[in-house]
Order: sequence, then structure tokens, then C-alpha cells
Amino acid sequence: LWLTPWFLLFTGVLMINQLKTHYPKKIIFWLVFVYLNTLAAEIIGVATGKVFGVYSYGPTLGPQVLGVPWIIGLNWSLILAGGLALSTRLTPNRYLQILLTGFFAVAIDFFIEPVAIRLDYWHWANSVIPLQNYLAWFILAIFNTSVFQILKISFQSRLFISFYGIQFAFFLILNIFFRIVD
Repeated sequence: LWLTPWFLLFTGVLMINQLKTHYPKKIIFWLVFVYLNTLAAEIIGVATGKVFGVYSYGPTLGPQVLGVPWIIGLNWSLILAGGLALSTRLTPNRYLQILLTGFFAVAIDFFIEPVAIRLDYWHWANSVIPLQNYLAWFILAIFNTSVFQILKISFQSRLFISFYGIQFAFFLILNIFFRIVD
């Protein structure tokens, strides 16, 4: 478990390096933008309970900034880039891509949440994942994907689709495993 933040960092560096080589600088700008605004949303969320609901992070995800692991913004960036790459593969309609990316973000979070609690990534007040969390995920995904579309970035990446698929499968399998052993 202690390798989790390092694995995310390593994965992020590899994927961003691939982007630097094959895509315009605007996509790096967008990933940094996503990192910063989602990290800010998490910091505000932890401090106030008003964004995602009342929750706090455990130590598993590594060093923290104002109660939020610094790696969490990178994970947001990778998840949204993966969902966006998948949605651009499914439809050329930019508005539908925005909605699909929001759906893909919420779908993966649905499977991340129970595992994250079990692995001490974070904990919810009263051990209940609020609907507000999923709504915030959807809104943040829609907002960030809209910025992507405004920047008119062209992006199709099998690597990011694979990352999304692997993460989705990983958390789905862990959910099934934990239900069996409980």
C-alpha cells in the first residue's frame, strides 16, 4: 500500500511524457489546470465538507498539502484524460464527449470509493458515501472537459484509454474480492 502514491507518480510521468512527444503543449497545460483545480477542490472539500461531503484522507496516499495528498490531483488528471480519450473514441460530438467523460469519472469513482475506504485512502463521516460526492465528481469532470473543448485540443490516446480501463478493472476486481471475503 505504501507504494500507491509512487505508482501513481510513475504512471503519471510515463503518460505525460508520451503526451509531450505526441501532442501539442495545450494538453500539458490542460493537465496542469486539472491538477490544480481538482487539488483545490479537494482542499476546500476536506476543510469545509461542502464540495464532496465530509471526509478526511488517511496516510496511505502519501504526503499531504492542507490535508489532501498531493498525488490526488494527478489521479484526477489521469482519470479525466482517460475518460476523455475513451469518449472521443466513442463519438465525434464534443458536447457528448463532455457528458460521457463526466459519466466515466463518476463510474470509476463508484468503484474506487469502497476500496479507498478499505485501504485507508480516505474516510467518510458516518462511513456513508454521500450522493454529493458523485455530483461533485460529475461537475468537476464536466467543467474540466469543457475547458479542454474550449482549448480545441485534439486528443486520442490508447494509452490513456488503457490506463482508465486498467484502473476501472482493478477497483472492480477489488470490490468483488472484498465482498467475497467479508
